[in-house]
Amino acid sequence: TAIQQFVTDYNTVQTSISAQQIVTTGANGKTSPGTLTGDLTASNIASQLRSSIFSTVSGLSGTITMLSNLGIQTNGQDNTLKLTDPTALSNALANNLSGVQSFFTDSTNGWATRVNTFLNLTIGDNGTIPNHQASLTLQTNNLSTQISNLEKKIASDSAHWTSEFQAMEQAQSQVNQQLSFLNQQIGSTKAA
Repeated sequence: TAIQQFVTDYNTVQTSISAQQIVTTGANGKTSPGTLTGDLTASNIASQLRSSIFSTVSGLSGTITMLSNLGIQTNGQDNTLKLTDPTALSNALANNLSGVQSFFTDSTNGWATRVNTFLNLTIGDNGTIPNHQASLTLQTNNLSTQISNLEKKIASDSAHWTSEFQAMEQAQSQVNQQLSFLNQQIGSTKAA
């Protein structure tokens, strides 16, 4: 059914977010963070999605006001949903189809309206994800500029220190020549 497909699709999204937050440890003991490890935005989206999907839909007059009324539960551990009571879903569809329809499709308070609002706030033009992406892009650009400036500074410092080292070697060579000359002069004065 469409409801079971929703549960499957919802779980796919939550599993995908969770999978990208996992830190793995290789056979050599080296840990590798996932793409979204430590990303509070991703964690918040997963949590808010669960809350948005699973909380009571207020403003409805029927008896079906949350997914649990249809036999759908969250496990409370990994944000996934499960159809735990197929009989409740079957009974609701058979005996209260208008209540099920109202729960999902009420244009003011329905579950779909709530989810649509959440999605717009999350992935819409000014949503959480586009704003987070813009922030990360800005941070990346700033880091690239800092790296470029540091590379220029290192190149400049390297050229400066190379020049200083060459001047020191030249001075050392002159000192050695003068010392050699003085030793020759002292040696020839003693011989005479």
